[in-house]
Amino acid sequence: MKQGITVQERLKDLRTERHLKLEELAATKISKSALGSYENDELKEISHKNLVELTKFYSVSTDYLL
Repeated sequence: MKQGITVQERLKDLRTERHLKLEELAATKISKSALGSYENDELKEISHKNLVELTKFYSVSTDYLL
């Protein structure tokens, strides 16, 4: 595991490892634009609700993402 990985990198890694497109994360009910921002914009804050949705979708802990 690499040191100092950001939340943005972790989210993108999870999606690409599973060969998913942003559109396929529609099950999270988070907009495609928000998901794209979460992966690319270091200043974009992820709401608690969306963070929980993403951890459920990927079956990972919030500690893993953060």
